[in-house]
Formats: sequence, C-alpha cells, structure tokens
Amino acid sequence: MARIRYLKPEFFLDEDLSLITVEARLTFGGLWCYADREGRLEDRPVYLKTQIWPYQDIDMDALLNELSKPKATDPEEKFILRYSINKKKYIQIINFLKHQKPHHTEKKSTIPPPLTVNNPSIDGEPREGIGMGSRIGKGRKREDKEKLKGREEGEPGS
Repeated sequence: MARIRYLKPEFFLDEDLSLITVEARLTFGGLWCYADREGRLEDRPVYLKTQIWPYQDIDMDALLNELSKPKATDPEEKFILRYSINKKKYIQIINFLKHQKPHHTEKKSTIPPPLTVNNPSIDGEPREGIGMGSRIGKGRKREDKEKLKGREEGEPGS
C-alpha cells in the first residue's frame, strides 16, 4: 500500500545522491512511499516498477542493485539493503527513520528486520553530526532546545 512521505529540500543537495543516476534517485524517493513504518518493503522489482515507473521502460532490478551498492563518499554505507529471510526477499531503506516520521496510526511492520538491525546506519538511531539525519529542530522539546542553546553560548552548568 502506498503511503504519503516527506521529501525534504536537503534530498536534492545530498552529495551521494548526486553521484547516482537520476532514475536511481527517483526510485529511492519512490521506495519510501511503498515502505512500511520501519522502512521495509518486499523486494519485488516487477511490482515496484509498475508502481514507481508505470510508463517507462526501466530495469527496476538494476536500479535496486545500484541503490544497494556502497556510497561513493562512504563505502561503509548504502541507500538500501536487499536481504532475504526464509526465501522471501525484502528491502530495508537505510536511515529511513532519520528522514521520515511515520503517522502514529500506521501499522507496525510485519516484515522481519535484517539480521544487522542494531547497526545505526540501518535502524535510524541518531548519530553525531549534521545533515539530513540531524534531530535538532521541531522534534526536540523546548527544554532540550534551551539546554542546547546554552551549550552553544557557553553558559555555565550546561
């Protein structure tokens, strides 16, 4: 089932995305619409092609393979992880929860997680640094923002 997802302006400025084909970029954004609340979906290239590229002659399997290769700027990371459990194929969108805030009524995932789910690059847990995954902003409580502001201004005891 397709879902409404957010596409932040930073998506277009991502250096790693700029280094893959335009078709792979659009496919990556399209996968978000078919992923469950944990960023998982069935790895069904023919179905995904009809949903994301209904009027184009596109090799979806090749695009999914492109997205599952190591990133050019960080060979330790990928855009997606293709995996199988009990002979069923799935996709995990890496860092999905850093970029998406699923609706609270969205059903829990019925797709098993990849065996490496505790890896921060897969499960969307926050990491240090700035970028699309930064949690500073709307999601923080007022007290947290004030503490952070105090630290930036060098206030004692913060």
